[in-house]
Amino acid sequence: MGDGGTDARRPGKGVFARVVLMVVGVLLVGMAVALSKHALTGTTPISVIPAVVYDLLRDNGVATVTLGMCSFAMNAACLVVELVLLRRRFPVAQLLQVPVVLLMSASVDMWMLLFEAIPNDVYPVQLLCTAVSVAVLALGVYLQTTADVLMTPGDALVSVITRLTGRTYHKVKVAFDVVLVATGAVLSLLFFAELRDVREGTVLAAVGTGMVVAFWARVLAPVMRRVPKDPVPGIPAVVPEDLDRSLDENDDRGM
Repeated sequence: MGDGGTDARRPGKGVFARVVLMVVGVLLVGMAVALSKHALTGTTPISVIPAVVYDLLRDNGVATVTLGMCSFAMNAACLVVELVLLRRRFPVAQLLQVPVVLLMSASVDMWMLLFEAIPNDVYPVQLLCTAVSVAVLALGVYLQTTADVLMTPGDALVSVITRLTGRTYHKVKVAFDVVLVATGAVLSLLFFAELRDVREGTVLAAVGTGMVVAFWARVLAPVMRRVPKDPVPGIPAVVPEDLDRSLDENDDRGM
């Protein structure tokens, strides 16, 4: 009976551990976004548009808007696109992406306040902040991926597009980042007549994050192997397993 009781408790412990990993990962991503903005060398690709909009609003006297708010709006737009693409196949439980991105947005604003104490008017310090932001971003992404509970809407949208198009995740991710950075650059040139938030730090984040994620995977693999891979009750994958068949059926019906 003792063994049975132990087995019965394991799934709960596994789920709790994975949720903790996800939360820590989300907080670290928020930290990375804030630090990349503070570094003044260009933000991460997913944050370029929110950062440009944030600068535009601040320059026009809208002091109540925060970078976290703009990040939330960007992710909310990604969630809407998910809903449009998946239609009735969108798992309702994946609306829990909303509290996840709320947590990340709050984390961005918290870290933005804390980083104000760090001087950012010297280029070597800016580069150091940029490098640290990439390392922290990669760690946050790795922890969220390992947890495999929920994704932020931006990452979830990439997964949806990957499944719908049949392309590889890497190719879709690169194309997605290019579109975000290009859009942010156009907005920046349009409203500021200069490039803001799109600089060498943006390129470093786009190119280096994947490599640093691989580094964290090697370093932390012995620890992460101890985390049980119990399924999280009530939270299906953002892309349903039968999506391909469902879309084929809809096409046959003329939908």
